[in-house]
Amino acid sequence: MQNGNPPDVDDLSIPNEELLYIRIYPDPDALVWDPSTLSHRPNSGCLKDTRGPLSVDLSSKCTPEETQAGCTTARFHVAAVKVGVARRYNCRIVRDPVTEESGEPPNPAHALIFGDHENGSGALRYKSQAKKIALEATVILYGDQLPPH
Repeated sequence: MQNGNPPDVDDLSIPNEELLYIRIYPDPDALVWDPSTLSHRPNSGCLKDTRGPLSVDLSSKCTPEETQAGCTTARFHVAAVKVGVARRYNCRIVRDPVTEESGEPPNPAHALIFGDHENGSGALRYKSQAKKIALEATVILYGDQLPPH
């Protein structure tokens, strides 16, 4: 982690209504059409990574377009979900701004969603966290590989 905060400390200065922008790889299977909302949401597998916490951007610090532009290898989709949704499923939100010293492009909006994966990595548990968060997220910006609906 950039900021050194332990993964079990939820930054309560981030309000529940704040949106978290999640970059979704532009794979044909990455998005799911939700007929109840008439919109796309991320496939829950896109939030499943056992190596560590989920990387997101805080909407108070950037736009969805800036989140999308954060990756130069492809034009990713961007999904949004409220902080309160992640907290409802026992996740912690931690600011993790990327600074110039890291050798990466600076990103003051960067944050992490820590889950309680059994391997201790801070990753989201699949069924109780990643899947439920994905069901409440909405794609707000499309990248390459537009999905059918």
